[in-house]
Amino acid sequence: MKKFFLALGGIGLFFGVLMVVGNFVFIPVRIHGQSMYPAISCGDSIIINGMSSEPELFDVVVFRVTEEINYVKRVIGLPGQHVAYVNDQLYIDGRQVDREYLGQTKERLADNRMWRRPPNSRRFTDDFVLGDICQINDFGDCPVIPEGYFLVLGDNRPNSTDSRHIGLVHKGQLMGVSQMIHWPPSRFGLK
Repeated sequence: MKKFFLALGGIGLFFGVLMVVGNFVFIPVRIHGQSMYPAISCGDSIIINGMSSEPELFDVVVFRVTEEINYVKRVIGLPGQHVAYVNDQLYIDGRQVDREYLGQTKERLADNRMWRRPPNSRRFTDDFVLGDICQINDFGDCPVIPEGYFLVLGDNRPNSTDSRHIGLVHKGQLMGVSQMIHWPPSRFGLK
């Protein structure tokens, strides 16, 4: 009988530790807004890895803007990289980078009439160079993204408040990297 209670206590301790660690490592975040549509929609709930503070290029991250406001965006530029958008094309360190998800995003937005481009514009992403964004952070005209900072954009570029508006995101603002959508069940999957 003593072995049974020891085993039961061990199982209880295991699940207790799992719950405590789980609340700091895997954090559920509910999405408000359409800046990442269609990859992540308003009302979706995602799980982020709270221990992941160094995202990779094109990871989806959640970061704090203020104490009350968190944003979810895609990492488009890492420290030490030069990023620019010219004629609706992404350039990282002078090389054109094509992203499949953006083509799908443009099609879905056009179908749902969520992309309201100006009458004379055919661009999904307005032109910018890194220097424009660095000036928002008062870095001056930086040639590359400074150490400890990331350039982030929403997939739904015409309807996203991102680095083009708020500047580069410091790694201290990062809450974690998106691991999966867990709600609604119809959209369950890894991201």
